[in-house]
Amino acid sequence: MADVTVNLKKVSNISTIINKEGWFYGDTTIQNGTGQNYITTSIYASDEALRKHLNLATTTPENAATFFSDAQVIKKINVILASIQALSKTLGAYPSISHPANKCKIIFDDLKGTAVANFQYANPPEFTYFIICIDLTVALQDQYKDTLAWVLKHELLHGVSKVAENERAVTDQYRAKDIAEQRIIKNDFDIITQQTQELLKLLKQPELLSLTSRFKGLSLANILPRAVKQLILNYFCDTMLTVIAMEHNDDTYVKFAIEKDEAFVNKLKTQMAGFKVLREEMEQRKQAAKTDSERRKMRVHQIIFILMEINQLLDYFPFRGTPAVLLDKLRNNIPNPYKYSSDEYKTSIFKRAETVWQEYTNIVNSCHAKEEMSFFADSYLTSVTNNVPKADEALHSTPQEYAQTALMYETIMTKYIDLLKKNIE
Repeated sequence: MADVTVNLKKVSNISTIINKEGWFYGDTTIQNGTGQNYITTSIYASDEALRKHLNLATTTPENAATFFSDAQVIKKINVILASIQALSKTLGAYPSISHPANKCKIIFDDLKGTAVANFQYANPPEFTYFIICIDLTVALQDQYKDTLAWVLKHELLHGVSKVAENERAVTDQYRAKDIAEQRIIKNDFDIITQQTQELLKLLKQPELLSLTSRFKGLSLANILPRAVKQLILNYFCDTMLTVIAMEHNDDTYVKFAIEKDEAFVNKLKTQMAGFKVLREEMEQRKQAAKTDSERRKMRVHQIIFILMEINQLLDYFPFRGTPAVLLDKLRNNIPNPYKYSSDEYKTSIFKRAETVWQEYTNIVNSCHAKEEMSFFADSYLTSVTNNVPKADEALHSTPQEYAQTALMYETIMTKYIDLLKKNIE
């Protein structure tokens, strides 16, 4: 392990951002890049996470000491420090040569299933002090070791992107809540939830249960309100992290990004196939209905399935590995190293990304709103391409395009919500 100056003590606040009690373990210093820059790294664990991990009502110094001396914990600390150092050497300094960081906190915390890890700057706009939070439960499980390494790189690349790649211009748009999004988030979800519950009751009929049972893993649940615009803007930010990885020939990062997309699309195939069969069943029942009221009810059920499809197509959108198949060139007119490569391994990564995107396209073409969702997917790809400049400039060069793509999706949702309400009235 890196040389840690141990000074174990309980603290009332593990950081100014994370207002929790916890345990401070000690400090270590790592080189930042290849020059004379260094990062002083402080290591903490929240009391909440330790109590949950050790199944204790309270923690003592002995409990904390035992935790920090555990071989698995030491191993994870080393992985985090090695990730920071490796990226700093690639870049010359982390997060950039012009803004070398000098302070870091590593915090083992309970992220409550929201993330494996997350990254924050503690002192923007100086960007010299950053905090990495790791979900303690996930971090100590061997089956997540590859995922943790990728997520760490992913979060650290966000740090690079915020400083050097104009990502802040994207995240600043989170605050620009427009009327359409407010409507999708708040005004219509009571209606959608009510109608979804009616549909779920219907699907308990034996003949419909036999249909749903054909699709292993099919999830039929409420469509939850969410900040659609923020989600799509986050997708664009994550997509550009893969571009950065491609520019540095980080095959491991790019390949894992594509594998995550692949897992999403495979799950989406089951979901969409089930929705289609059930939507068609509602059409048959609508045609057989004897009253206008019954026909409208079946039409409402159909529209709920359409909204589920649109919702799932966004949830499982393959945004991570998209640049590997989409882009012809990176910055400075450098050819895409995966699309145009004589290296068999890079070519195999490209072909895998190509297959994932083609499968997603096929799924879109099988859904009811295929024309609208095809336009949305095309808009996403165009926005990504336009935000990779030809010259040696920052990524996210025209981030206002992202909001337009988000608005396109919101418009699709609004169209079918309006249609739903029309058929209820």
